[in-house]
Amino acid sequence: MHPFRRTCLFLAITVGTVALVPAPPAHAQEASPNSDSLVQVQSTQLQAAERAHLWRVAGWGGANALGGL
Repeated sequence: MHPFRRTCLFLAITVGTVALVPAPPAHAQEASPNSDSLVQVQSTQLQAAERAHLWRVAGWGGANALGGL
């Protein structure tokens, strides 16, 4: 067997063996007591910002519609 073929065969067997090894178990991230409240605060802020943006868009759209009449 040629050295190049031997090397390729060795690499193929090695990679195949490593691919069959099971992954280590995943561990869940522990939630801190403040993480839920932070998410709720940020969610409320995002909703308020979206609502304000929609009102601005509606205002500009109304002004443009009136200007076009």
